[in-house]
Amino acid sequence: MPENFTLGEFDSLLAILGAISAGVLSWYTWIRERPLEARITFMVDAHVIATNEQNHIIDCVLAFENKGNTRVKIRSLSLTVRGIADKPWQYWEGHGNRLKFADEIFKDENLIPDVWKYMFVDPGVVQQFRYTTLVPRSYQVVLIYGKFLHRNRDPHTAQKIFAPESPATTPLPSH
Repeated sequence: MPENFTLGEFDSLLAILGAISAGVLSWYTWIRERPLEARITFMVDAHVIATNEQNHIIDCVLAFENKGNTRVKIRSLSLTVRGIADKPWQYWEGHGNRLKFADEIFKDENLIPDVWKYMFVDPGVVQQFRYTTLVPRSYQVVLIYGKFLHRNRDPHTAQKIFAPESPATTPLPSH
């Protein structure tokens, strides 16, 4: 150490370097882990409740699990139901070997009622949004497609494909 450099000054320099290092590490951790950003899992499921000669009653479940530290507000939530009826199965042109669900059974642009303005999911909560509808029995395979927009307007999507006549369709477990 230089002669003019005292032990007290050295301690001060170490304290300043330690504070700067802690600040840089905290900033890096904040940017990398983004503790206030939403961490939400979105799943779609569906199963048959009942069947008559013409239709299946389908219970669609859109499930959100908030794994983050902040409340997530969802202002736009849509559901599309497509199917394959008595037509030949074919690939969806321009989408590789992906199966084409030619018929749009219905499309609901926003499931959140206008009076609500939004729905929310608090941290640590699994929130289920149920939508019950009819699907004609002529559809052998059904695609349920859910989509919601996050606050930055990025779409988050999930799909479920099932055969309404199949006994293998099981609902999501209740939380």
